[in-house]
Amino acid sequence: MRKLIVENTRREGMYLSEYIRFVYPRASEEAVFLGILRDDIFLNGKPAGQDVIVHDDDVIEMNLLFFHLGLAPVLDILYEDESFIAIEKMPGIKSFDENRTGEINVYDLVLEYMLQKGEYSVDALTVPYLCYTLPESAGGILFIAKHEAAYRFITTALSQRRVKTQFEAVVFGGPVYDKGEEYHYVDPSGKFFSRPKEDCVPCATRIHVLRRAGKCATLRLEPITFNKDQVNAHTAFLGFPIVGDPAFGNRRLNKKYFVDYQALWLKQLKFTLGKGHMFEYLNQVTIRLDDMVFPNNITLERQ
Repeated sequence: MRKLIVENTRREGMYLSEYIRFVYPRASEEAVFLGILRDDIFLNGKPAGQDVIVHDDDVIEMNLLFFHLGLAPVLDILYEDESFIAIEKMPGIKSFDENRTGEINVYDLVLEYMLQKGEYSVDALTVPYLCYTLPESAGGILFIAKHEAAYRFITTALSQRRVKTQFEAVVFGGPVYDKGEEYHYVDPSGKFFSRPKEDCVPCATRIHVLRRAGKCATLRLEPITFNKDQVNAHTAFLGFPIVGDPAFGNRRLNKKYFVDYQALWLKQLKFTLGKGHMFEYLNQVTIRLDDMVFPNNITLERQ
């Protein structure tokens, strides 16, 4: 959490949201207000609950992300070698600026980093290759190859499940079981079926309930197959959509709980690549995130 100690208030009767925006001038007024309603802003150790007046020496703690506060994202490197780089993507930043709007995105941050290190060369095909993407509103580990051979190897390994991905998410509802596996089939339009059909591909996800709180559950999700948007689409089909998901989620509940980002993180990558190739050293590597941000009002027992 970000921590502030109130001091030098400009005037008597200054409200909590005003002080936060005084310290973070580019913070969105709406984002700060929603943070208060979500119980993501604490005052003197307790959820503020409402926009109250603050005084000198009050302690403000904020479970807010960079885009809430108008801060520029930074490149947070989790792992790096001569062929790969893994970074922590925060919610609110795109993996790639597909429409070239000029918005800050992970790909451009890595490209600039490689330029600064002298690793970038179009002629040698040493450029960033995103091995997969994550939704703008979700967070987690992004694994990026630094040259074409590395990219081709890892994307093949992902499709063959030799790179195991593990997600953590908060969902509305949840399964009746604590541990289980779900097997279905999905067609090119994204429609799910219980039995095989023409043009359908298998969709399988391993699910482990980590905890339950009120109307929500925190899940560990391990895709067994490798389909586009699998975690989001499969949980939604099963009846427990990911909190804050704008594409497959429950928009009414997202609005009710003031959620403006997905409670979804790609938490871990584990490599089981075999031997006899130039990347076998990755068999000893597990990349893991432990510090993830979830909206407090959907994860606290008092919900």
